[in-house]
Amino acid sequence: MQEGGASLLRLDDILKKENRITSVKNARSIDNIKGDIVFKNVSFSYDSKIKSLNAINLKIKEKESLVLVGNNGSGKSTFLNLIPRLIDPSQGVITIDGTDIKLFDITKLRSIISLVSQDIILFDLSILENLKLANKNASFNDIEKACKLADAHNFIIKFKKGYNTLVGDRGLKLSGGQRQKISIARSLLKKPKILLLDEATSALDNYSEKKILNNLNKFTKNITSITIAHRTATILNAKRILFFNNGRVVSDGTHSKIMKKNLDYEKYFLTNFK
Repeated sequence: MQEGGASLLRLDDILKKENRITSVKNARSIDNIKGDIVFKNVSFSYDSKIKSLNAINLKIKEKESLVLVGNNGSGKSTFLNLIPRLIDPSQGVITIDGTDIKLFDITKLRSIISLVSQDIILFDLSILENLKLANKNASFNDIEKACKLADAHNFIIKFKKGYNTLVGDRGLKLSGGQRQKISIARSLLKKPKILLLDEATSALDNYSEKKILNNLNKFTKNITSITIAHRTATILNAKRILFFNNGRVVSDGTHSKIMKKNLDYEKYFLTNFK
């Protein structure tokens, strides 16, 4: 894996977390999911003293696109990690289509969710094999289409071996932006019902990010999507923003609406995006 030991430690941490969270007996399968998500009085603490999330109550409708904003440590990533059960709430309930997510088979739950974070893990495999980890039955046409949406196709075909190029410690070292594009393509290949983007385009230049976000807007019309924003355009174009502050959602609405009502948001936006 790229970045050697650091990636191994991240993967080990992920696997340990997943091993602590298992399916209940007689867990439910997931069929015909629409993508309604509801948080009911949800709190989360990494330790017993400080709440990373505090009493979150909100509903996200199927096919809705949300943008999360807030300072580092305000609870945005924790919020996303709760949905595929990488972590479980300290209190409260999260439902998808009215069913507590703890009642679903955890493998099936994660099969309908794609989470793309800044920490990209690519294995010592070809680009093609890394992409097919998301969907082993994907056709090459599907893979090519996903890579075009993620603005990855053009740089991949410039490599001597194209999609068969080996990456990782024993292969070609990709840039941060290239790795993010492959990760986004991999998430699209999964054909998720819910797409979660945790600053997934942070290493990209403005042109590439704009191109990918325009493509994703088309892709996400029929799925539920939640994006942690770090660029002005994402915020200004958002139909619905959740503003996080100290583990709480303190404002919910469009950028212009929140700017008029919340001085903390106005200060946050002017400090970070102007």
